[in-house]
Amino acid sequence: MSGKKNSELKDIIKSSKTKRELILKLSRQKPEYLIENLSSIERVAELIYDQKSVSKRKRDGSVSESEESDEEEQNVTTEKKRKPPRKLTKYQKFVQEEHPKLKDEYGNEDIFKVIEDRWRNSPDNPKNI
Repeated sequence: MSGKKNSELKDIIKSSKTKRELILKLSRQKPEYLIENLSSIERVAELIYDQKSVSKRKRDGSVSESEESDEEEQNVTTEKKRKPPRKLTKYQKFVQEEHPKLKDEYGNEDIFKVIEDRWRNSPDNPKNI
């Protein structure tokens, strides 16, 4: 590509405020170039305009550092971060221990009433200390 065409493209890119606007301008002024290089133009436009919006929000003070790092993390990976499982509470442990002992004797609704009564009087219950 010649230097003149290159500078024309730079001017079009600079004058465009959004990716959509850039593609519309190129389709009017340089349709052949747009057709031949559409995927490259879209990738470059995403990079340019995503950075412009982040930079603009930074200047406006509407982006905090945590939001910026969140955006970077989202760009880096699409996997969800896995949190370690929480520790079971004393009550949950108590239910896990008592439920198997009582499930043969009581129905589902009654079993939790019995477990609840036992929990009230249990030494494991922090309210009984």
